[in-house]
Amino acid sequence: MEDILQYIDIILLGILIVVLLFIFRRLIGKRVGYEKPEVPVSNYPEVIIGNNPKPQTNNAPVEERYKYPVGSLMQKFEIIAENDNTFHQKTFIDSSKKAFDMIVRAYADGNLDGIKDFVSDKVLDSFQSGVNVRKEKEQTLYVDIKQFILSEIIDVKIDDNYNTEISVKYITLQTREILSGLQAPSLNLKPSEVSEVWVFAKNIRENTSIWKLVKTYK
Repeated sequence: MEDILQYIDIILLGILIVVLLFIFRRLIGKRVGYEKPEVPVSNYPEVIIGNNPKPQTNNAPVEERYKYPVGSLMQKFEIIAENDNTFHQKTFIDSSKKAFDMIVRAYADGNLDGIKDFVSDKVLDSFQSGVNVRKEKEQTLYVDIKQFILSEIIDVKIDDNYNTEISVKYITLQTREILSGLQAPSLNLKPSEVSEVWVFAKNIRENTSIWKLVKTYK
């Protein structure tokens, strides 16, 4: 009987030791073995991973604000569109072709009143000088634009004040002839390719949709 009591005492003592160790562990918060430490609270901003782009603001670095390389033609288109929500590359080309046709015909007819809002004063004065020379010589200019072979933006310049110039190269198929007096255009006149560059300008932060012709060259 005494042996059985001693055995029970040993079991109870073992249980007591286990309970005391458990309580002791809870009190001092000791970590044993491979337990994971608690994660400390951090004030770092949340990092979003995935297809959530950063908001584009004017204060962001240039490399982050635009899709295309800095200084490239496409990146300059982005800058224009950012400041002028009416701008689109294809729309600009289409509009510039209409302006080209209108201005060339007005110059040939010698009536520049209809294009005053679309050309700079310097260009208007140059055109008027050409018209005056023809009048003095009693000559007229016949021009017929048959086809646009090429119309392409070849350069864009934007200064610190957002004054912007867009250079467009045109290659057109035209019939052109200087006529004297009441002379009629030749019936067998063959069209020829004419290549020239026109430069259109405006400040892209001003509230205007008109790009004025400021320069022409071959």
